Amino acid sequence: MSRFKLQYIILFFLLIFLNDAFAQKATPSAKSDPPKQNQNPAPENRPKKISNSDWNAKNMNSAGYEIGTPQLKNGAKSGGIWEGRYVDIAGILSFGYMKQMVSYQDSGKTLYTPGTYFYGGAQICYSLFKNNVFDIYPFWGAGIQYNKAQNGIRYNAQNEDRAIETNALGGYLSGGVGVTVGPFTAKAKMTGIASINFNKANEVKGLQYFPSLTIGLKPGRILMNPYMFSAAGLHYRSEVKDEKYTQVDPTHIQYSYTVKTTFNEGSANVYDVRPYFFIAPAYNGSIIPDQARPARNYGLQTGFRYGSLYMDANYMQGNFGFKDPIKRDGYVEKMDRNYGAGRMDGAFINSSRYSFRLGLELITWAAKSNFIAYSDYNVSKLKRATSYYAIIPNFSVGKMNLGKAQFTDSSGESTFNQYIAENSLVREEQTPFINGAGNLKNKTYYTAGCMFILGTVSFDYDFYFLKVDSRKVNLANTWGVSWKLPVARIFRIGKVMRLENQNR
Repeated sequence: MSRFKLQYIILFFLLIFLNDAFAQKATPSAKSDPPKQNQNPAPENRPKKISNSDWNAKNMNSAGYEIGTPQLKNGAKSGGIWEGRYVDIAGILSFGYMKQMVSYQDSGKTLYTPGTYFYGGAQICYSLFKNNVFDIYPFWGAGIQYNKAQNGIRYNAQNEDRAIETNALGGYLSGGVGVTVGPFTAKAKMTGIASINFNKANEVKGLQYFPSLTIGLKPGRILMNPYMFSAAGLHYRSEVKDEKYTQVDPTHIQYSYTVKTTFNEGSANVYDVRPYFFIAPAYNGSIIPDQARPARNYGLQTGFRYGSLYMDANYMQGNFGFKDPIKRDGYVEKMDRNYGAGRMDGAFINSSRYSFRLGLELITWAAKSNFIAYSDYNVSKLKRATSYYAIIPNFSVGKMNLGKAQFTDSSGESTFNQYIAENSLVREEQTPFINGAGNLKNKTYYTAGCMFILGTVSFDYDFYFLKVDSRKVNLANTWGVSWKLPVARIFRIGKVMRLENQNR
């Protein structure tokens, strides 16, 4: 066995051992076998059949990837299948969005505009088997939706030729069927929408129906085994009052103030999963998946969560997108007509990066802030409490190796050269380096972003900051999804499921 493989095997089992020791104190254990039940219990003592609403609240939660094909009008064309993200909550709420680049003809030129579709509303699911391993569930829903694909209809304002900004708002009805296999879930649905277009500049049909497909992950409630931890104590708030400045002598001023602290009895509550180490397969893509060469990359994360602290190391490889320096959305200026024939976005293909990331979890931090627990035991427990739901602002630093730059359009590189030649202000900024321009290997980069976690499922949104030869590389912002698996708990999931069935 090679030394490289042996190191990774040792690391894997070391993580399992550390996680088990890390979580052992906070993991509840059964000190005695549960009492045996009567073989023929009285009807009033028999376990009640779990209701559909109770099952949905615990098990109909998922988040992931969505694709669909909204219909366009006036000869406009989508650059491909619309792509986005979705989240389902407790089988009663559903939210999501999809985006894609849309092309249309204007004065013999092909112009581009981002297409956008957002939705949110109520949903009713009916589990046929109420089983965590395999389940089928029909569903239907209704809510509000927003769509936009601006076609560049123009008007004259103060002697300037400007595009008309457009939006459309309306409702939707949807229905379909979902399938769950272990931690994975998929839904096939048909959606009908009715929209009010505020003007004629929108290329999305106002009345239509279209199919879509979601592929997602369940948040691993049984694997994470959350419970509501509550600590009694005092909430306090301090404020500065009676500020005064007193002239002591001609050269000195004395500043004085009073601090008033108010205490109120209450509790700090955290839906606690306890600290854990994790290994996470991860996927990243451009925020607008509009490129002919998809800017998508895959990799692995490993790290831990402890109370409000988040930390990980990650490695990603694939295609890293760069932006078009012209803004092609609600305010499409006349410049778009001049450069519309060649899109200037693209991707650095066969690239890689690795980084170290640090974050602060806000939900747990807010529960602990300005709170004093009564008992030392609860002080210790609250320090370790790690929320099942998490919002984590974060930053990272790392190294990046960029591969060959490829533009989405075949004419993109020549269009870009023309653009920077005629716009000197962008030469030293917002320059996605073309082939042979500068050293693109082993470059330090930074990110700032926010992570949203539901159990084992995590969504990341990141902004990138990278310079090559003192010039900015305008990398595309990314949405990422990862599946954070607490490795050691996988080996204890059988015991947790047995306890779950006993308490049902």
